[in-house]
Amino acid sequence: MPLEGSVKHIFLHSWKDVFLASWKKYPSHRRPDILSIDLINKEFDPEAQVLTTTRIVSIKSNMPAWLQPILGGSMCWFLEEARIDMKNNTMTLLSKNLSFETLIRMDEGIIYKPLKANPAWTSFEQHAKVSAFVFGVSRKMEEFAFSRFYQNADIGKDILETVVQTVEVERKASEVWIEAAQFASDAAEMASEKIIEAAQFARDAAEMAGEKISEAVGIASEKFSETAEKFSEAAILASETVGEKFSEAVGIASEKLSETAEIASEKFSETAEMASEKFNEAAMFASETVGIGSERSFFERFFLFE
Repeated sequence: MPLEGSVKHIFLHSWKDVFLASWKKYPSHRRPDILSIDLINKEFDPEAQVLTTTRIVSIKSNMPAWLQPILGGSMCWFLEEARIDMKNNTMTLLSKNLSFETLIRMDEGIIYKPLKANPAWTSFEQHAKVSAFVFGVSRKMEEFAFSRFYQNADIGKDILETVVQTVEVERKASEVWIEAAQFASDAAEMASEKIIEAAQFARDAAEMAGEKISEAVGIASEKFSETAEKFSEAAILASETVGEKFSEAVGIASEKLSETAEIASEKFSETAEMASEKFNEAAMFASETVGIGSERSFFERFFLFE
């Protein structure tokens, strides 16, 4: 008659952390007999959110001397099938031995699920069933297998407890990194928005400045045209004014010149008349003087004349 037994435990950690830690339990120095765990198949149902895997576990067991001749060696292999339901947060592991199955059969089942009383914790249940088929030593073989089952279950719980703590640290670090990355992404997005706003503002300012410059150029052009017209009018007015003043000055100068010429002519006439009179007087005086001293010599007349 087969032997059956079970082990129960509560991990004070979330189901997700325990689930992830269960995949990182081995290899471990606490279980040097487990040499390798190889994944040979996996399937995922996206609609049901269920992952199924198949693995081969290689174990080199430290068997007692009386059991080695019966089994014929210490190496054995187990087939493990896992079903992970992500919607309901449950993981079920079923395993059985592939080696020595005609001599002994060992079936194990493990279920991880959130604890009903506290969903933040995880319930662990492990069940085993052993059946031996060797006449005379079947019960002894079953009892040995069960003693190893309980021993390895305790070691496995300790290993999982250590690994889950590491997983929690990694998860928290990952969360911090994700938060930092999200913050950096948000900051970059905000900076990008600000850059876009600044660029838009610069474009608007440039456009406004261009409009103002165009307005200023238009006003300046209008003012320049007005100033040019005023200057042209002023030049024409100045030209007309200068021409009129010049004509007036020429007229005044001509009048003054005519007046001066008349005065000069009058003075000249008066001077000519006066000179003529003086000349006549001198001539008469000379004539008289010549008559009085006719006897005198020319030299005497010249020097004695007064």
